Amino acid sequence: MQATVDPLFASQSGESQVETCEECLREAAECDRLGALAQTPGARILMLVASRQWRQLAQKATERRKTRAQMIADPAAAGSA
Repeated sequence: MQATVDPLFASQSGESQVETCEECLREAAECDRLGALAQTPGARILMLVASRQWRQLAQKATERRKTRAQMIADPAAAGSA
């Protein structure tokens, strides 16, 4: 039996990281969907907060991707920062 890696806790070199903007936005959309189905105000608020957090992670993933692309394009400039 092969062990699975929780994508939220994978190491920087792990293959199973939740790191793409698209993945984070899918999670945010699922939180929105669950919030719409929630039976209580507390559950709706919790899902709204989770959705916002996923959207913030999506933004950070986009920024990280841009930074990596810049480092690949110009490694000397990345080292002088």
